[in-house]
Amino acid sequence: MQPLENPLQRKISKKKMIMWLKFQGLAVCETTTASKPTLPQQIVKYLRNESPHGFHLHIPDGNNISLKGVLLLVAIAHLYEIRIVVFSTCRKPVEIIPSTSRVCNTIALLWHRDSILSIGAWYPLGPAQNWIKQTPKIYTNPIAAMDSPPAVKREQGAVSKRKARANYNSISDDILKDSLKAVT
Repeated sequence: MQPLENPLQRKISKKKMIMWLKFQGLAVCETTTASKPTLPQQIVKYLRNESPHGFHLHIPDGNNISLKGVLLLVAIAHLYEIRIVVFSTCRKPVEIIPSTSRVCNTIALLWHRDSILSIGAWYPLGPAQNWIKQTPKIYTNPIAAMDSPPAVKREQGAVSKRKARANYNSISDDILKDSLKAVT
């Protein structure tokens, strides 16, 4: 697994992440009942435990552990020789690459963890419909001419100008009492 460059470098909402992915040409594609699920949709069903996947980890003491999460994705990527990119709303994207020298297909998934309920959800990603690649626009404002004169260097050995010190001794007790009455 190799971390990719994080698009936003901080935890973001699901809505903002979906908007960023759409800008990149990806959209959430949930399963419809009429059509056969695509590979990302089928993998998400496995991750959600909606259908059995048959991937188990065999431990030497005789126990079998059913794979979940990223470990399941690693097993799928290596068995079917596909590259899996997992985008997340709270972590950097992760790229799972099988150990093969051949060119492999790529699928993308979105992992969203609700910070209030602490519930995670997987979403399949696919190409966005009618997507046109956009380049980010950079706006620049012309610099206005400065009306103030430039700073003048002080002569060597000249004393710096200081603000005159305030004379607090001239404040009498009556003035201080009157000012406190005005505040309260």
